[in-house]
Amino acid sequence: MKDMFLYIFALIVLYYVFRWFRELARVPDKSERYVYITGCDTGFGNLLTRHLDVLGFRVIAGCFTERGEQELKNICSERLTALRLDVTNSESVENAANIIKSLVGGRGLWAVVNNAGISFPTAPNDWLNINDFRPMLEVNLMGVIAVTLSILPLIKKAKGRVVNVASVFGRISTFGGAYCISKYGVEAFNDSLRRGMAPFGVKVLCIEPGFFRTAVTDYNVAQTNFNRLWERLPQETKDEYGNDFIDKAAQVMKEKIDKIVDSDLMKVVRCMEHAVAAVHPRTRYSPGWDAKLFWLPLSYMPSFISDAFIIKNTVKPKVSVLYVKLVAMVKSLVAMDGKTFGICALQSVCAAPFSAAAATLTTPPVMEGLSCCDCCWWCFLVIIAIFVAAWFYRDSCQITGVNEKYVLITGCDSGFGNLAARQLDRRGFHVIAACLTETGAEKLQSTTSDRCQTILLNVTDSSSINRAVDHVRRVTGDRGLWGLVNNAGISVPIGPIEWMQMEDFRKVLDVNLMGVIDVTLQFLPLLKKARGRLVNVASILGRLSIIGGGYCLAKFGVEAFSDSLRRELVHFGVKVSIIEPGFFKTQVTDLGIIEGDLKKRWRNLPEDVIKAYGDSYLENYLKLQVFSSDILASSDLSKVTSYLKLQAFSMNLLTTSDLSKVTSCMQHALSVCHPRTRYSAGWDAKFLWIPLSYLPACAADILINALLPSVRPS
Repeated sequence: MKDMFLYIFALIVLYYVFRWFRELARVPDKSERYVYITGCDTGFGNLLTRHLDVLGFRVIAGCFTERGEQELKNICSERLTALRLDVTNSESVENAANIIKSLVGGRGLWAVVNNAGISFPTAPNDWLNINDFRPMLEVNLMGVIAVTLSILPLIKKAKGRVVNVASVFGRISTFGGAYCISKYGVEAFNDSLRRGMAPFGVKVLCIEPGFFRTAVTDYNVAQTNFNRLWERLPQETKDEYGNDFIDKAAQVMKEKIDKIVDSDLMKVVRCMEHAVAAVHPRTRYSPGWDAKLFWLPLSYMPSFISDAFIIKNTVKPKVSVLYVKLVAMVKSLVAMDGKTFGICALQSVCAAPFSAAAATLTTPPVMEGLSCCDCCWWCFLVIIAIFVAAWFYRDSCQITGVNEKYVLITGCDSGFGNLAARQLDRRGFHVIAACLTETGAEKLQSTTSDRCQTILLNVTDSSSINRAVDHVRRVTGDRGLWGLVNNAGISVPIGPIEWMQMEDFRKVLDVNLMGVIDVTLQFLPLLKKARGRLVNVASILGRLSIIGGGYCLAKFGVEAFSDSLRRELVHFGVKVSIIEPGFFKTQVTDLGIIEGDLKKRWRNLPEDVIKAYGDSYLENYLKLQVFSSDILASSDLSKVTSYLKLQAFSMNLLTTSDLSKVTSCMQHALSVCHPRTRYSAGWDAKFLWIPLSYLPACAADILINALLPSVRPS
């Protein structure tokens, strides 16, 4: 055994020595390579611009302000090209792309570093409205997508690099606001782009910094932001948090920032430089001791562990149910009369002899002859058995008064939402089913009892959500809303990222992410009143980004939003659950819709893109989709290669038409006393996709390419 551990240790040491040696090599001809960097006014972008200029690269620095542009021109060499850039303005992004195209000529662009970002407003989610989320998502996520799409053909021409600056908070969502959501989205975009660009020789890398002293972590800016948001809060919300909350939060924030913030920005810049200049860059870089040793390990922990740590280190609202329970227990002890206290003390004393007797018990026959190690194993198994039994018991405890509780479900025209509305109606809940169309509402109403109401709701329209809130408030009265199920969603367009336009990403994100945020924020007061349940339908594609388009980005964002909400709303007695379905046969996975959309995109692609993929790419791609989704018996597999047979077999195993596996999870989250944090519906989610999401990127990429239909461009 000892020798085996020595061998393993030696292999690990050899691996790191080999990796260190391999990563030393740098690309030649730096003076002929162009690097485009966004967000160069200050911070990481500014330092990287100067650093790469010294190394000899031809840097194109995108600055938001004229002052930042001029300062860089004064500091750097004549190789530098500084230009004005607003990543949220499509015209500005396009103008910058045209300038770059004229500069690089036929050589192409070696690298783009998507660094521009903002971090405020950041606050508890119930302090914010949908308009507080939009600006940050526009800069941190949509800006990254817009800049990347604008110069991707130039990157492909040079077989270069795309370097996306995310954050450790793209792996673990610790606070409210759009920052974590946007960085989760960047991670998803980065992963799908990496897999899509690999056949073209383009490397896509991700930087995940911890806490560094930049404008993003400026305490004074954070304090000003907090005060501004606090001043606009309604008095009811201020009373919930307490008048001293803002001062306590400021004190804790300052202590944490001073303790963990790193002032050495070169740790991040060196990672960026390596991603740009190394012959063999890493897929991910995590600069900062806190990122490597704390945040990333914490992101792999079960939710109850990360929740406990984060909640312990945040300021609690005045009305926190956690605090109220503790105070009630202390008061009950103080209020005890002498007789009651004496009885409790006597019970404790009487328990002592039993403890002493237990210590004198002889060893059970089954344990005789066993070594100490074997006894420990037996004890361990018994403890595990007790834990499992307790978990199953706790998981099965049902709430009472179901027939008095109201549940709102979005996206009830078809699919999961439609089935969930009917299922919860039969269970006895008062269901308010929100449908997009009158036809969907009428069909659902005809199949449910009088308890079920249908309303029209467009989750992309704030005024429509407002009307729904007013209706639900009138219906529920003082009871509040017990459950909100955010189920509405779309999947199309999906496909290679290079085929997409910005409006394609916005279309999906507006429904699947912004719709979830807007609906939740507007209904939150009613949920808090009932101390109810929030159920957000994400996807296994919120854990693993395997397709292009906005779908994975949106579901990653829903995961981040749900995690931060869960840790905040626990103080108000509201429980937040996430549903992560695997592959199910719904309109979201309808091949007819997906095929029609892909054909339309293919016809509109530029000639050079079609040439890069090959004339037969779309035809072969669609064939694989059909083989993968049709029942094996209905296809003439004798005409298909063994590879296609394997693809068809694997995809038929992965998909299921039993939608009740998902709706049963929704019902469980709404009807038990202790709902789970996450529900992974479908065997493929539990045993394939979720475990796959924990693997290193290289291993995950290989397995995804083996499991899912793919066609290599010509």
